[in-house]
Amino acid sequence: MATRSVAEAQAEAVRAPFADMGHKAMEATSAYAQANQKILSELVNLSSVAMQEAVRVYSELGAAALDAARTTVGGPSPMPSVEVLAKDPTAGFRQTALAAGEGPQRLFKLFDDNLQIIGQGAQRFQVSAERTGKEIREAVTEYFNRIGEIYAAR
Repeated sequence: MATRSVAEAQAEAVRAPFADMGHKAMEATSAYAQANQKILSELVNLSSVAMQEAVRVYSELGAAALDAARTTVGGPSPMPSVEVLAKDPTAGFRQTALAAGEGPQRLFKLFDDNLQIIGQGAQRFQVSAERTGKEIREAVTEYFNRIGEIYAAR
């Protein structure tokens, strides 16, 4: 029996490191799966936020275009009456010049509104992207800390 217990002790001494390696590998795989799940979850959330922002920006751009279309003058300005022309012969030219100047102003206002809408959407997305980056960085840091803990323990 004494030889058997020595043989068993030797067998256990040989098996112990392999059992410990298997246990550490399982813990490392579990830590990787947790980090992977967190990272993928954050990326899915970021994709969702990006889609929501895109839809929001497109709807705001559409609303701005509709507002610009509503404020445009329909057709050419009417010719001034004979009484107005008798008092001011250049009234027709002045009205035409004023109407011609309003079009580019409205167009540039639309461009300005569109740039503001896009800029605000980009800022909102940037905040979400920074938060997601922070969460992913924390998940990776936690993973490497956990791996260090697993393989540092003897």
